[in-house]
Amino acid sequence: MKRKLPPGFSRAVQVGKGAFGTVLRARQDDLGRWVALKEIASGEKSVREEAQALAAAPLSCLPTVFGLVVHRRSEWICMEYVHGISLRDAMSQGLDGHEASTLADQLVRAVGVLHGAGRSHGDLKPENVIVEPDGRIRLVDLGFSAKGTESVQAGSVGYLAPERVVVGCDGRRADLWSLGICVHELLVGSRPTPADASTGWKRLRMAASEWVALVDLLLRDEAARRPASADLLAGELPSVNPLDQRALDRLREQSDRNLANHMVDEAALLLRDGSPSEALWLLQKSLDLDPDQSGALGLLPQVRLDGGVSTRSKWLPVAGLVAVVLGLVVAFAAHREHRRTSSTKVVPIRDPGVGERVRPLQGPRRIETLPLREGRGEH
Repeated sequence: MKRKLPPGFSRAVQVGKGAFGTVLRARQDDLGRWVALKEIASGEKSVREEAQALAAAPLSCLPTVFGLVVHRRSEWICMEYVHGISLRDAMSQGLDGHEASTLADQLVRAVGVLHGAGRSHGDLKPENVIVEPDGRIRLVDLGFSAKGTESVQAGSVGYLAPERVVVGCDGRRADLWSLGICVHELLVGSRPTPADASTGWKRLRMAASEWVALVDLLLRDEAARRPASADLLAGELPSVNPLDQRALDRLREQSDRNLANHMVDEAALLLRDGSPSEALWLLQKSLDLDPDQSGALGLLPQVRLDGGVSTRSKWLPVAGLVAVVLGLVVAFAAHREHRRTSSTKVVPIRDPGVGERVRPLQGPRRIETLPLREGRGEH
């Protein structure tokens, strides 16, 4: 079934599914820009309130909120589309020690900006961290039930602070626990276990010893023993170097490939639902982003076989009929021209000689030779 979009938006592609609804990349037609449309689940008043708060006080670590779009019984948050890959995808593609340290530094600083504005995330995990092609970190899919420094139960298993089970816990200190898990996973390749803390963070010490003190500070069981917020951690961060051009190029390629994959998935749905022209457009765009996109190359023959090279296939019967009619018209015109020329054909007239005369005839004019009559001197 074709996606239902609010008026003024087109070319939608699903790029994520958060706790509160589906996230689409769509074109805002009147401004000609690509935005993210996040559908609000029915009855989620807190989501609208949070979107309004973020739009009123935009932060560099978060996507810019443009507004709320209401159409019939559906509502969407219209926000900046962040092109990039999740921290989870970046880790799965492989990071060397230097790259992991740089991204960990950027992550701590991004959470620091959020906390410095008096806000908490509520569901911090690698899936909710976007790495842009320039290496910048953006935080997405905030736990919208989190307000200010207080939070209700929120978060994801494996990243949930111990105190999250208590209503009214400090949201920013709970974020720091989740942040510590993410940093450990970035640097070591896996989340910490209870044994890691008891052994003095042996695995982390071997991978990136300069981060041990900070991770130990973030992962203290008692929330009161953690810092009040991430913006207080700037002095605790180890020195890192920016990502080099090779790493940035790889991030850009991965970001393009990631979007191309979403486009191919959307094209497959459109083909199944009988919208071949839109599917073809997406497949072409996916190949522009990733020329080796195997999924797109595999779907293109299906578009043709299904009659889905849309306009071309639809117009082929009409074009054939037009060709036949034009052929008949040309043939009829040629036939009429042939008859006209043959009916007015003139035989060259030669001067009659002795004993010959010219007699006019009905129809085509021609010369006829007749014998002369002797004695009368007339024809």
